[in-house]
Amino acid sequence: MDRFGLADVAALLIGLAIFVALGYLTTYRAEIARFIMSRADSAPGAAAGMEPVYIPVSQTSMDDHTGAPAGAGMGSAAPDIDAPDAGMDDWELPRLSARLSDAEMIVLLATQRRADGKHRYSANAIHTLVGGDRNMVLARVKELRETAPPAVYRPLTPDHQAELPPRR
Repeated sequence: MDRFGLADVAALLIGLAIFVALGYLTTYRAEIARFIMSRADSAPGAAAGMEPVYIPVSQTSMDDHTGAPAGAGMGSAAPDIDAPDAGMDDWELPRLSARLSDAEMIVLLATQRRADGKHRYSANAIHTLVGGDRNMVLARVKELRETAPPAVYRPLTPDHQAELPPRR
């Protein structure tokens, strides 16, 4: 076996330096990218002769949404299948939208139940998801849960009952 020489030590040190550099790059990649992408001259200063513009922003409303979202309704494009041919002629569309207001989202989440009849989401989880004033959200959830009737589920078919795990 050949002797371990100075060239071998230098190669090991270079390899170690590359390994450490890759470790720093992966650990601090967000900070490095922010440093590279940020520039002091990217935002025009007051010397450019511009004055700041203030745009008022309305606060998020907890009022119930009563109108349909833009582009929804009977005038929108229909799907490319015929409903009677698809076996959906007696199917009623649920009132859901891709653009639910905060109040509608609270109602949707507060009324969800699991198969055992328990609420799917706690009031705190609903507040975390929806945000807004905590007391208002919790009061609305409490109001909905006190007045909402318990969920009624249709009985399972024999096929679905066979798939259930045995009870303990």
